[in-house]
Amino acid sequence: MAVAPHSQDLSNPILLNAIKVPLQYRAMVVFGLNALSGKTIRSDGSATGAWNSSNAESLIRYTVNKGYSIHGWELGNELCGTGVGAKVAPDQYASDVKSLENIVQNIYRGFEVKPLVIAPGGFIDTNWFAQLIQRTPKSLQVVTQHIYNLGPGTRAKKQLLKKYPQTKQHS
Repeated sequence: MAVAPHSQDLSNPILLNAIKVPLQYRAMVVFGLNALSGKTIRSDGSATGAWNSSNAESLIRYTVNKGYSIHGWELGNELCGTGVGAKVAPDQYASDVKSLENIVQNIYRGFEVKPLVIAPGGFIDTNWFAQLIQRTPKSLQVVTQHIYNLGPGTRAKKQLLKKYPQTKQHS
């Protein structure tokens, strides 16, 4: 078992540019948050334990204090269903989403418009999604899923190179 990393430097220029640059172009920024922070990853890829939200809370407070307009906060990426590398059970994910919603409501108290709470960003597993949605009727405003019509990037790349042999592969 391994514990997911937990560290964030709010003075990191890459992080700051990821927030500031899109806002300069009036983009609607949705920021992805590490849903594995503080969790234990088991050998089967299951991530167990409560989400350690302290980094996310610091980042959210930072953006509010700086006056940055964030359209949404997305919790996790490809951790639903069977996951990709790791997975979180729907009941635990729901609990983590509720924690994020509480943080957003607390930090944005008094704001007329609040950012969306978004999850889970992954492949559709109807049973898993149904369980998550049932458990988060007031916490989760947007559900996202990933659809890769050409399959995973490695397969798509091979298919494109076969179809267009004149395309050069860069390493």
